[in-house]
Amino acid sequence: MHIDEVASFTEFTNSDLLDNILKRLVSTRTRLIRHARKVIVSDALINDATFELLKHRDLAKNVFLTNQFKKFQNVPAVRLRSEEEFLAKLVERCCAGEPFLFGADSCTVATAFYHHCLQNTPEEHHHKFLLITAETKFRIKDASQDFLGKCVFYSPKVTFGVDFSTAVAQDVFIHITGFSIQPSGSYQQTTRCRNIKSLYYFGECSEDASIYNSLEEVRAEVEQAVATTQTFNATCTYLEELDQVEVIKNTFFNLYCINQFTRDTYASNRIRHFELILLQSGFALRQEGVKSKLNASTMMEEINDQIFGTSSRNPKTKSDGTQASNTTNYLRTSTTFASSSPARTKPSTASRKSSATAAG
Repeated sequence: MHIDEVASFTEFTNSDLLDNILKRLVSTRTRLIRHARKVIVSDALINDATFELLKHRDLAKNVFLTNQFKKFQNVPAVRLRSEEEFLAKLVERCCAGEPFLFGADSCTVATAFYHHCLQNTPEEHHHKFLLITAETKFRIKDASQDFLGKCVFYSPKVTFGVDFSTAVAQDVFIHITGFSIQPSGSYQQTTRCRNIKSLYYFGECSEDASIYNSLEEVRAEVEQAVATTQTFNATCTYLEELDQVEVIKNTFFNLYCINQFTRDTYASNRIRHFELILLQSGFALRQEGVKSKLNASTMMEEINDQIFGTSSRNPKTKSDGTQASNTTNYLRTSTTFASSSPARTKPSTASRKSSATAAG
């Protein structure tokens, strides 16, 4: 049994898409791992949740292999503090016909930047533009072919499971709002391109004080907040002889607590944690520019006005197979960017819905 991207695999505890099958999923997964003749797991980022997943295996027979090779050794990673300069650099690449990957943790940002670049680039380059979000429904068959020579914009729809290998190194742009995927997810978006020339990233997220001081504190908090969703109760609780709800500290419970603690830690400084992962992978970090943000509302209104002003008269098909008019309805409802992190409180398990679902 081989589980690739095992760290993301363990994050299923926070996916509301699995609510109806979660108990069966946990049981089946544990049975497979426990009884498989051999289990191989792999990931660029191995965390405590991985070891919790493998706790039913005989540790005496485990073999741990660490790949010391750093594929991105000394690759420049430039944090652009000005969002306007970040966007201008994207437009510059588009006008020059230079292919790149642009990943954002927000569907709104990915869509708005795509249309801004499209409207400020000569029409001769428009066939190179590709937008991948839950809205566009573009299906990746072979990224090495689908992305070749393209200016690709994507939301968290592209985080794992995509391998773009190219003989010619090209730039990667990453935009981080801090609202959906974790810094580890932004790193995964970054490394979809296996041959990076330079990485440019922008993010001005709020720094939140950690809610929890330890994993044990998380476990105590979750146990106290046990009156939660029906799925969590079915997976981690039972009624004892006096009809009191008792918590079962099983694998799901432990994984949920580890994931909660990890998210809380990342939230203390999302950009810095992203940078620490980059450093660990060999990237050479530096900063440029003065901190500033775009007026997101004004930008979205201008994009809507330009699209509605032209598409109603001439509905033009885009390179991703959708019409401009299909996208305008989405843009009309997305008039602001997520530019800082949401306020956080000690969450009960009732609020474990994943924001990544809405970020696609």
